[in-house]
Amino acid sequence: MPLDVGRLRDSDFRIESTGDQFKAAVLLWCASWTQVPAASLPNDDKKLAALAGYDGNPKAWAKVKVGALHGFSLCSDGRLYHPVIAEKALEAWAERVEYRGQKENEKQRKQREREDRKKMFDMLRTHGMVLSYDTPTKRLRELCDDIGHGDDSNTGHTVVTVTGHALGTAKTGTGTGTGTGTGTGTGILKGSSSQTSERTRSSDPAAAALARALQEVGYEECSEAHPDLRAAAAEGITAAELQAIAQSRKGKGKGIGYLVQAARGKRADAAERQGSAQATATVTPIDAAAKAKTEAARQRDDKILTARNDFNLQLIDEAERDRRIANAITDFGGAWPADKAGAE
Repeated sequence: MPLDVGRLRDSDFRIESTGDQFKAAVLLWCASWTQVPAASLPNDDKKLAALAGYDGNPKAWAKVKVGALHGFSLCSDGRLYHPVIAEKALEAWAERVEYRGQKENEKQRKQREREDRKKMFDMLRTHGMVLSYDTPTKRLRELCDDIGHGDDSNTGHTVVTVTGHALGTAKTGTGTGTGTGTGTGTGILKGSSSQTSERTRSSDPAAAALARALQEVGYEECSEAHPDLRAAAAEGITAAELQAIAQSRKGKGKGIGYLVQAARGKRADAAERQGSAQATATVTPIDAAAKAKTEAARQRDDKILTARNDFNLQLIDEAERDRRIANAITDFGGAWPADKAGAE
């Protein structure tokens, strides 16, 4: 029974009642909370005395009765009702109804989940994946997504297609389960070696070979039906490439999507390096004589322009300017170009 502390503290009853009356009243409130109907009391002195703690002492009850029954009113059904307790009882009943509804919804949700799990287990079993009974529901949905069923999984859930989800996990059944290396999967494969062999048998031999290669390095749930494996096989990615990445420090424990993407990245890097090497090989070597001639012309021009700037700033006279220009032409060869001379 909730107690409205502020309301009770500020009430006239708290101010005017005696200690015995207050005690008896609280006991009657508690009794009325559990009565049927709630917030009511029987209109019987003997029963009221017993509920208020005065059982067998009618005289003492008579002294506190008026104060103890403060707020109670006799109603048409012949019982005493307290309006404040009735108000709290109605609120509590509404909360109980809501709670019962939530429990019922939760019960239905769990039932739907059990049905969904059974359908997903059956579906995965048809693709050669026999998983532990305690495999998380999220993991089951990822695997159903991985084998390409999506909305046709008959699970009642819309499975978002994320090609990064991986079928492979470590031998212990734990490890990451997405192409980005995040997420976990706890399903443990219970199939025998014959089941594993059967699972890798496919109409796509290249994808089956990749699946077997990954199974050898710990990806026991791996199936050739994985869309990333099929794409990798179509692109010519080899089993050795995937195994090398799976056993590397960065690739260990990562999902199949990550392994395939990493293999593509390595291939792209190799192609870029090869292209750079070919481009370097086809570059025409710079002619040393032409390079020397260009450098000499640059130095000549710098010295001539410096001499003329110094003359313009009145740092040297005209004779010194002409001497420097003549020396620059003599030292670095060739006459001052006609176009530059004209511009000056």
